[in-house]
Amino acid sequence: MTSSLSAAGRRLLAAIALSAALAVVGWHAVLGPRAVRVSEKREALSALEARVRVDGPAPGRAATLSDTLRVRQRRLARARARWESPSTVTAWLEAVAGLARTHGLQLHGFKPMPGTDDTNPASWQATFDLEGAYQPLRRFLGALEEDASVDVMELTLSVAARASGHTRLRASCVLARVRLPERGAS
Repeated sequence: MTSSLSAAGRRLLAAIALSAALAVVGWHAVLGPRAVRVSEKREALSALEARVRVDGPAPGRAATLSDTLRVRQRRLARARARWESPSTVTAWLEAVAGLARTHGLQLHGFKPMPGTDDTNPASWQATFDLEGAYQPLRRFLGALEEDASVDVMELTLSVAARASGHTRLRASCVLARVRLPERGAS
């Protein structure tokens, strides 16, 4: 028994064959080169990882990083010493302003609060007006939070400017110097 396909059946068979041929050509033209590039990049990455494991860091690089770390630790120790022991309210205001600048914030001004006595560090309070991006402002407030002798009493945030996807914040905060209890005192 010979079966003959109808015209519609032959067209369907031709369409399926053509679709399969286009899929093979498309894969070779588009996905094939990508697969080769991904494979090459994986091989290069594996070779690089193996070389790093065998060679280790470059000989002078570790010494340079150690020197940089030592310099930064000394600089941080000097900054902490200045920060922790200001002798006057002016020195404390300058220390806070310097901390703000090191975090990339723009200082618009600071003003001691009424009743701030230069001789009594427990009474030092001041208002600071700062401007900057969110991350530097967050790091600055985090640094203040780490210092147990400073309390952020009031914080007001507003948008200072928006340009090309970047937002600058304006922050006004009241900081107070807190007297820490002496060690051994109850």
